[in-house]
Amino acid sequence: MHLKKTIAITAATLALSTSIASAREITYAHFLPAAGSIRDATVAYFDRVSEATGGELTFETFWAGAMGGPVEMLDTIGSQTVDAGGIVDAYLRSSIPTASMFSDFGRLVSSNADMLAYSAAVTEQQLLKCPECSADYEDNNVKLLATTATAPYYFMCKPEVTSTADMAGKKVRAVGNVANLMQQMGAVPVSVTTAEMYEAMQRGQADCSTGSAAWLDEYKLGEFVKSMINEPINDYISSGNILFNLDVWNDFSEAQRAAFIDELPAFVAQINFEGLSDADQAIEAAKANGLKIYEPDEEFKAQITEFRSATFAAAITTAEGTGVKVAERVTTDFEALVEKWSAIVADIGMDQAAYEEALRTEIYSKLPK
Repeated sequence: MHLKKTIAITAATLALSTSIASAREITYAHFLPAAGSIRDATVAYFDRVSEATGGELTFETFWAGAMGGPVEMLDTIGSQTVDAGGIVDAYLRSSIPTASMFSDFGRLVSSNADMLAYSAAVTEQQLLKCPECSADYEDNNVKLLATTATAPYYFMCKPEVTSTADMAGKKVRAVGNVANLMQQMGAVPVSVTTAEMYEAMQRGQADCSTGSAAWLDEYKLGEFVKSMINEPINDYISSGNILFNLDVWNDFSEAQRAAFIDELPAFVAQINFEGLSDADQAIEAAKANGLKIYEPDEEFKAQITEFRSATFAAAITTAEGTGVKVAERVTTDFEALVEKWSAIVADIGMDQAAYEEALRTEIYSKLPK
């Protein structure tokens, strides 16, 4: 018996060693800092996939632009410099012209509930109801699997800015249509990426920034920011946080692809809900460091209302300018999905588990493996 037991243990040990030795390591990169809800959710997601595949897949992650910045990341994934990664579509309009339309729709977000609804609408449309979006990514040799949103964007400044009049001449880090809005309000837009934002404010190249309140902590803007206007002005609702090199994705077994897909609802829900929580916590911490929050004046609110009213027309014009032939259809489909998901979020409330289940039922259960 003792000999048989020894042989069995040895065989099991050899089998485990063989399994570990044959594990495939997947590399993932993002230009975001190695902190915050996206990093935490991504690592947790890959841990669950590794467990679900019995250790067949392991993961190494690279952060803070170690494998390239926001402009380079799509090519970094497509060329298989890394196996997977995260992108910001707003920086990649010429590469993914139809898919990048969604980066313009976030200006309609005016609440946390909106953020959840719009994020889910983007995910459903990109993955299931926009073949042109899928073609955009495939043309770059990548496979999109998950989009998420940031917490709503606010106007945050180093100097005390309490009204629209105070914005005159202020240098504001802003991109895209938000930069146009800042200019209309009398500010001077400064085009820098999120990775460059801290240094720009530190050196005085920017007085203010538009962005998620979570950035007060994640990007350490709380060291500078002393005033914030309490009115959402925009949101980034289409952050592509899980994209695979298409050849790598196709090389996975069906069971491995199923493991990736099955864990995505929890991944998306975690990022979205923790992003909101992180923003709340960052505001409270910044208040202790001297941050003051001011209510918007009537001019500010009027400008935001006008800005939102032009969202779809502006998005269509921009997309058609980059050669998109289906911009109106994409916009109409998105409006319908926002209506659908707004009703779902109104029904489930701010319940992360219920949101995760809705994502699974309405989107990921329908995604081909």
